[in-house]
Amino acid sequence: MAENEALKALVTEAIFKSLEAGKRDELLKGAISSLLEKKRTGSWSPEKSELEQAYEQAIRQIAYEEVSRMLKEDKGIRAKINDLVLKAFDEVISNTSTHSQLVQNLAGGIAMAFKVKD
Repeated sequence: MAENEALKALVTEAIFKSLEAGKRDELLKGAISSLLEKKRTGSWSPEKSELEQAYEQAIRQIAYEEVSRMLKEDKGIRAKINDLVLKAFDEVISNTSTHSQLVQNLAGGIAMAFKVKD
């Protein structure tokens, strides 16, 4: 992976240095414009620039890291989550209206575990 990044950097530098100053400025302006240009990320998604997408990804990553840290370090939060999970589990297995479907789903999962793969 590091070799690939080093190769990219080398090729990028070689191309950049081979351009005249005017072309270099044009290339940089185009690259910046491209970063700010709004693009569809999916058929139902609003248009977002690459910069907006990068910002949102960074926020998600920071939030993930912070929540992970909190779960590792804060025994009180872990206890509350464990309590919620136990209550939810109890509600699922105590619900008589979905009991037979739950049994079928579990049986299907167990059967899949025993299935021999070719």
